[in-house]
Amino acid sequence: MKRALAIVLAFLARKIISKYKPKIIGVTGSFGKSSAKEAIFHVLVGAGKKVRRNRGNFNNELGFPLAVIGDFSHLGGALFYLGAVIKGFRVWLFKAQYPQILILEYGADKPGDIKYLVGIARPDVAVVTGISDVPVHVEFYPSPEAVAEEKSALVRSLAEDGTAILNADDALVSKMAEKTPAGTLFYGFSPEADFRVSQFSNRSSDGAPLGIAFKLETVGKSVPVVIDGVLGKGTAYAAAAAAACGSIFGVPLVKSAGEISSLETLPGRAKVIEGSDKIWIIDDTYNSSPAALREALLALKSIPAKRKVAVLGGMMELGEHSERAHKELGEKASEAADVVIGIGEKGRKLISAAAAEGKKTAWFENSAEAAEGIKKMAREGDLILVKGSQSVRTERVVKALMKRPEKAEELLVRQYGSWLKK
Repeated sequence: MKRALAIVLAFLARKIISKYKPKIIGVTGSFGKSSAKEAIFHVLVGAGKKVRRNRGNFNNELGFPLAVIGDFSHLGGALFYLGAVIKGFRVWLFKAQYPQILILEYGADKPGDIKYLVGIARPDVAVVTGISDVPVHVEFYPSPEAVAEEKSALVRSLAEDGTAILNADDALVSKMAEKTPAGTLFYGFSPEADFRVSQFSNRSSDGAPLGIAFKLETVGKSVPVVIDGVLGKGTAYAAAAAAACGSIFGVPLVKSAGEISSLETLPGRAKVIEGSDKIWIIDDTYNSSPAALREALLALKSIPAKRKVAVLGGMMELGEHSERAHKELGEKASEAADVVIGIGEKGRKLISAAAAEGKKTAWFENSAEAAEGIKKMAREGDLILVKGSQSVRTERVVKALMKRPEKAEELLVRQYGSWLKK
């Protein structure tokens, strides 16, 4: 049934694209996809473009064509899919208001996924965010290089008049320039990047984390950017990718930077949340991987605080790289935090490495126990990083610590579904 539904949705998505001919911006990578997508969307909407992006994780066999058909926010049951199919036929067969630009995430959990999605919607612009040495989902591939090869299907699909926008700081990504017939733009912190981030800092005042500041630079131009309520370089990378993308659609750097400064970043991506009893939380609970956790720990390390606490769930789907990655990141946690707390069996591996470095540690079997235990352990002046893979549900911990838990649905990730009742 699922396969039949996927075939119907893909058919409708192809027909709709053929009819309305929107420009398609494709975004892929092992991390940072959603942040880049949102930043690109923010820049293009601010510049007056008629644009739509997929919401949430509409980046797979079912969700991807749905993002082409309409502006859906959550998947549903049988009636939802029936309505989506009916909407697809209406958009295809009758005249409808349709965006000039579509921004779509191309997800890949296994080999062949990107090729399948490209067969539905071939991009005009391909943005690749990051792969890293141990990417998410590497368990399902022979090697990190195989993950990069999968992601490179997006840039290989570009026509000669297309553009690949590549992370200059990620070796596996920057090498993709050799795989595409299209033009290329590089972004990142590298001096060779076409759209460069410089003078980056995580901002704070009197122990309170505030946000980030940096400059966006391109040939002969430099514009300051300040973004409140988020920490870490991830948002700066997203901003640089958005500025590069904006330039393709005629948006000047100054305009892009101005729009990015008002960007409301996504929940669970290094967001600053005020906690109860005068504590501060870095909510990075959306997901976890070695590269993303490394960056989160650097952000924690950079902000002055009375006491720094790292609450860490394990990193999933790393396969044979898991043992080494958890040991390395446990050691990194010991450099950034005064206390390292693990959740779940993989979290135990993180705190074992931190304990070996002489740090104070604690461990909880699951996020529900952690939420109660850490709430009792927290004290005034704490800066607490909370991060873990999606299945660990570390957002429970943030909700227990936040000053206004009644705003959880607005501020936290995944505040829907049956798991909340467990």
